[in-house]
Amino acid sequence: MDKQVTVTLSGPAKVGSAWFMPGDQVTVDEALVSQLPVDPGAVHISTMSSAEAIDVAVAERLDAAVYDATAALEGQLAVSQARATGAEQQCDALRVRGTELEAMLAGVQTERDTLQVRVAELESQLAAATGPQLASGKDVADTEAAKVRKATSGKETKG
Repeated sequence: MDKQVTVTLSGPAKVGSAWFMPGDQVTVDEALVSQLPVDPGAVHISTMSSAEAIDVAVAERLDAAVYDATAALEGQLAVSQARATGAEQQCDALRVRGTELEAMLAGVQTERDTLQVRVAELESQLAAATGPQLASGKDVADTEAAKVRKATSGKETKG
């Protein structure tokens, strides 16, 4: 079994099929240390096998990936919450405007009702004031029409 060494990388490096960034700690065979950008004071000898070292390295990369994904999701959540808050504020403003418009509509409807009552009163007053004149005018027209009918009904055309 090769000696395993845990090192802190001082630069990016590919170990196996995984890439690691500066500051990452990886466990590798002692023979590979010379091929990696290593912080000289951060070499620790371990008694892990190569398979265990790979498992540890993969677990470390997974932890880092989960941390990065969590941070990204938290950022997206914050943006979504800010948008939701903005949308709620817009809804509140629209509700207030809707209430204002309903009040305006109620005022217009009340004014319309008042005007309809006033128009009915004026029509009643007009009918009361002009009724006898219209009635007498109608009677005169009916009488004249009757005279014309009577005068023309007795005459026949000769031809």
